Amino acid sequence: MLPFAGTTPERMPAAGDPLYSLTETAVLAEVATDGRVAVTEKHTFAWHGPAHGAYLDIPLDSRVHVENVSVSEGDTAYRLGPDAAVGVNRPAGTYGTACCDDDRQRVAWYFSAAPGSTNTFTIRYTLRGAVTAHDDQAFLSLPVWGENWPEQLDLLRVEIRLPRDRDPGAGVLESAEDPALTVNAATRTATLTERRIAPGQARTVELAFPRGLIDADPAGADVAGGSGSARLDRMRTSYDDPVVLATIGVIAGSMLLLIVCGLISHLLSRRRAARSPGRGAHSYGGYSGSGSSSGYYGGGGSSTGGGGGGAW
Repeated sequence: MLPFAGTTPERMPAAGDPLYSLTETAVLAEVATDGRVAVTEKHTFAWHGPAHGAYLDIPLDSRVHVENVSVSEGDTAYRLGPDAAVGVNRPAGTYGTACCDDDRQRVAWYFSAAPGSTNTFTIRYTLRGAVTAHDDQAFLSLPVWGENWPEQLDLLRVEIRLPRDRDPGAGVLESAEDPALTVNAATRTATLTERRIAPGQARTVELAFPRGLIDADPAGADVAGGSGSARLDRMRTSYDDPVVLATIGVIAGSMLLLIVCGLISHLLSRRRAARSPGRGAHSYGGYSGSGSSSGYYGGGGSSTGGGGGGAW
């Protein structure tokens, strides 16, 4: 999400001051039985200068497609315009969308906000291909915050809702990595709350859930076939694992040794020159006694962590 502001001379922020604060983002993802994911994002801005538009970049890959984009503010639905240009003047209450430069779909919308005001914008869209269906397990991979935001996000809230009218059968509802999604197997929901996400940090949630919750041939999912056990094992890998910790310790020790050796070599070289003139906890539960319940939560600069930008 990349807001931009106009150039009204009155009450403009001083040079170097942020144009806005990102007070809260709430992401709701509802997985349908055909594998499509209906996403609702609500972004709240507190403006320090006059603003006229904002935009959101939705990361894509070869399997993920975006449909049914809409923008609203409160009870006011924005009207679709001709393009998704950034940094231009457009009639307030309009929006545009464009695909797919740099593996992203852009949504831009236009408004008029005064300094000191707060706006909450709602962006809705549907994803195809965000769910991967194996024979025994399904996975949802969903970017919920982009790494290119220039300002801190004060509060991120995420909720994922899975289909409730199906017998889950075999398979697990699971999460790993700290901080983990909180999963409720009874209501088939997963939630996350995180505060103070610094600029440059991305957040992508990945949730494993029983294959039986979606159709046998889900039109809105990427059907991979085969077993999902290898991907599930990767999700369960944690920095709390003794083997992983030992590996990290060996790598860190080796790097420290190299740094020390480099410093010693540098100091010796300077001495010679001076003498010679001219020279990231698991949580489990589940639908059955052998099942487990917890979602993988990761961040950082992955291909699904893009999005963001700046303001003017």
